[in-house]
Amino acid sequence: MSSSVLQSTIRPLRIGMLGAGVVGGGVYEIIMNRLGGSNSIITKICVRDSTKSRDFAIDPATTVVTDVNSIVNDDEIDLIVEVMGGVGIAKDAVMESLRQGKSVVTANSTSNLCAAYIVDEVNRDGKRPVKFAFEASVCGGIPVIHTLQSSFKGDIINEVMGICNGTTNYMLGKMEEGADYDEVLKEAQDLGFAEADPTADVEGHDVRCGNAVAIDSANLGTTSYTGPGAGRYPTANSIVSDVMRVANNTCHAQPFPLSSNIEINNDYVSAFYIRISFQDGLGIVRTVGELAQTQGVSINSILQNPIMDRMNAATVVITEPCKLSQIKTLCEMIEEADFALSAPVFMPMITDY
Repeated sequence: MSSSVLQSTIRPLRIGMLGAGVVGGGVYEIIMNRLGGSNSIITKICVRDSTKSRDFAIDPATTVVTDVNSIVNDDEIDLIVEVMGGVGIAKDAVMESLRQGKSVVTANSTSNLCAAYIVDEVNRDGKRPVKFAFEASVCGGIPVIHTLQSSFKGDIINEVMGICNGTTNYMLGKMEEGADYDEVLKEAQDLGFAEADPTADVEGHDVRCGNAVAIDSANLGTTSYTGPGAGRYPTANSIVSDVMRVANNTCHAQPFPLSSNIEINNDYVSAFYIRISFQDGLGIVRTVGELAQTQGVSINSILQNPIMDRMNAATVVITEPCKLSQIKTLCEMIEEADFALSAPVFMPMITDY
């Protein structure tokens, strides 16, 4: 039994929280107010600016600090909750906390893969086992990670499919209605959909982390999991659920099964969305069609709004199901065409659900 879990049976689990923004505030309110600090208590919060006003009340039992190390190196803290986001300070704090034998709960999808190897290393070396939980980093409030870890023990998962993350969908939907990019990004940050550093959200790095998930398995067939993929309390709920699992020693022992004989086919078959930015000219649609034909890609439909700027226009091509490798080659060929302004943006589409 880990030190942090053993201590939680004697006294409340002592938590150090990194970040106190929209999601962090939700976590604090749930643990300190709704749960009353019964089996866990947030003793320290690390923020960038300790003088900044918060939209939640901080209990006198909680100390606000600005130095991450004052939490990571505090032997009195059993568990780190990381809600800072980003790949800089947050990632380093997660890695060092695990090395020091502290369990970690994170909402940060960019840090969990690196941390997986640290968890494996710490546990393999025979030190006190640590727990690493990341439910909130995938699909926000939808408990898909716990479901995958616990509910398919005797099943065989054939396929996992997801829809683009909530931030992307929210922002694109607003912009289609005429909203300005900067305006809708600020709104998404205020609502907790986008992080303070929105790079991973808006540049597509976070797009794999879902909003809705469909799982195809041998026993169950297709099951779907939908819900709020982001937001203050939905994401905080997933974090607190992980905290409770760590406190009760029911957190999954191997969050990342690093060794497996399962073969993953990365050259999957799907319909694809391709967005092409171009300088207007004659024969562009014909050229795209001819290039698609050379790669055996059949086009389902083409969408092009009226061109307002002939020097900077865009069109969208939807393909019939084909292999990812075919699309990659097609997009490389389109990028080399004289009319292309940049590399086409492409992503798989779910058409059967």
